[in-house]
Amino acid sequence: MNCIRDLKINLVSNSRYLLEVYKFLNNNIKAYMLSREFKNYDEIIIKDRAAGFFSIYFQTLGALQICKTNKQNLVLSYDLAPYYDKDKNPSEWWSNYFINNKFIFNSKKENYKTIVISDINKLTQITYVGTELTRKTANILIKKYLTSNYISLMCDEFYNSYMIGKKLIGVHYRGTDKVMGPGRELERVPYEFVFKLLDQCSREKFFFIATDEEEFIQTANIRYPGRVIFTNAQRSRDAYSVHLSKNAISPFFLGLQALLDALLLSRCDFLYRCDSNLSLASLFFNYKLKSINMTEQYLKSI
Repeated sequence: MNCIRDLKINLVSNSRYLLEVYKFLNNNIKAYMLSREFKNYDEIIIKDRAAGFFSIYFQTLGALQICKTNKQNLVLSYDLAPYYDKDKNPSEWWSNYFINNKFIFNSKKENYKTIVISDINKLTQITYVGTELTRKTANILIKKYLTSNYISLMCDEFYNSYMIGKKLIGVHYRGTDKVMGPGRELERVPYEFVFKLLDQCSREKFFFIATDEEEFIQTANIRYPGRVIFTNAQRSRDAYSVHLSKNAISPFFLGLQALLDALLLSRCDFLYRCDSNLSLASLFFNYKLKSINMTEQYLKSI
């Protein structure tokens, strides 16, 4: 029976590995083709779309990589405002988080050719360029172009108040968005599977938890009393994503919470993560951070 089980695990692992290799090569080919397609333009203007905060973040990162490589200027014309501040102009929502929405990679003045990209398929391909960057390459781009001084200060303040001097295990648990309901795309990892992993950590370790699900925080608090750290984020109390809730706070604050959680996860000593752009961003913020993908581990176990 053990031989059969081991064979099953190896077959599943190998097939997933081959799928990941295929996806990586396919996305890099698409990145090359996109660069070729846009190469004759001096400036690229990209629009946003109705997507998660970090999906738009990786779209921007992918566009930066393409434009930097091709020496093209990049302008972010993000006016769908998925994370706008109700007290400010919705078309400037990106500037509420980051310093720049225009990036200059050439100084050409004459015969200046511009293209506006709003096609969803093209924007999705650009997003894949961002997610498939090597962590070190992404980290260099982020540090140079995607800065946010006041959010960094907020991160420092929380870290110095609750996390400094502790041995920290970061945990990102995805409880609602894309793992529940009709829009389900990923496997939901059971609580007990996560806690079996965390139980292996020594009692001197603290857990910084980022999650969209209030119940996960409450359960972790009971299981690891005095060892759980988390931000004051709005979380779902049912099976529905907080981003879709009628009772959600301002869209701007939801984006701010997500960015702050990702930055704090990146400051941990190790990261247990579910499949998510949020915790992938954490690995890009700290390209030396070691991690375990709990979604992948769970799929191997079933």
